[in-house]
Amino acid sequence: MKRVTREMLTAAAKAIAGVIPPDEVRPDYIIPSAFNEKVGPAVADAVVQVASDPSASRTPIYFEF
Repeated sequence: MKRVTREMLTAAAKAIAGVIPPDEVRPDYIIPSAFNEKVGPAVADAVVQVASDPSASRTPIYFEF
């Protein structure tokens, strides 16, 4: 099992949402493509930042992979 916290999931979601510039958001374009090259690095950076924060919650949410 992998350990993922609620804060990590929130950081990942915000990073995904942040990939699309505000001036490009429209009803049919609110989530970037999984093939958008900015998504992976943005999510990785956001999750690492949260995971490295000593004051962040450490309560894991368990997923079976």
